[in-house]
Amino acid sequence: MIEYLKFAPVASFIFALTIGASLLAFNNEGLYGKWMLHPYSVYRKKMFLR
Repeated sequence: MIEYLKFAPVASFIFALTIGASLLAFNNEGLYGKWMLHPYSVYRKKMFLR
């Protein structure tokens, strides 16, 4: 595990950030809905931040 952190620090940071954001969103229903991908909103309303 230490070797992985040594050779891929950026990937490790992105992985940890993804896990943290997922746990935060799964525990907060409002945040989950805000961060969820809505294809209709992207295609029709041009809301690309979703």
